[in-house]
Amino acid sequence: MNITEDIIDALQRMQEDIESMTHKLDDTLNLSKIHCIHSIGNIENPNVTKIAAELGMTTGAITKICKKLFRDNYIEKYQNPENNKEVYYKLTAKGHELYEIHKVIHNEIYNFKIDIINKYSSEEQTIILNFLKDIYAMMNKVSAKAIKSVPLD
Repeated sequence: MNITEDIIDALQRMQEDIESMTHKLDDTLNLSKIHCIHSIGNIENPNVTKIAAELGMTTGAITKICKKLFRDNYIEKYQNPENNKEVYYKLTAKGHELYEIHKVIHNEIYNFKIDIINKYSSEEQTIILNFLKDIYAMMNKVSAKAIKSVPLD
C-alpha cells in the first residue's frame, strides 16, 4: 500500500471503532451486521470462514451475526449441490438494498478522504499517518485495559 491508502485505512479503523461504540442504525442493525452484509455482497460463495477472514472476526461471531441477518431477512442460506456440508449466504432484496447504500456511502467517504489527503505533501502525509497510528494504538490500549477491568459475569 502507499501512504494515501495507509492514511485512509487508519481513518477507517478509527471511524468504525467510534461508530461501533456509539451508533446503531435501528433496532436490528449495527455496524458489524452491516459489514457482514457488505462482505456477503463482495465475496464469491461467501461462507462463515470467508466472511470471518475478511472482517477479522471469529467464525463464532460471524455465525451469530448471520443467524440474526437470516432471521431478519437480510440474507438467505444456500448449499452447493456438490458439497452439502458447507452453508453459503447470499443477500435478499432487502439485504442487497442495504449493501448498495453502504457501498455508496463508503465510496463517497473514500473520495472525500482522498481529496483531504491530497492537500498535504508526502512528508506531511507521513506525519499524519504516524499520528493516526499512534492514536489508534492508544485507543486499542485503553480499550483493552477497560475490558480487562470490567467483570464479565
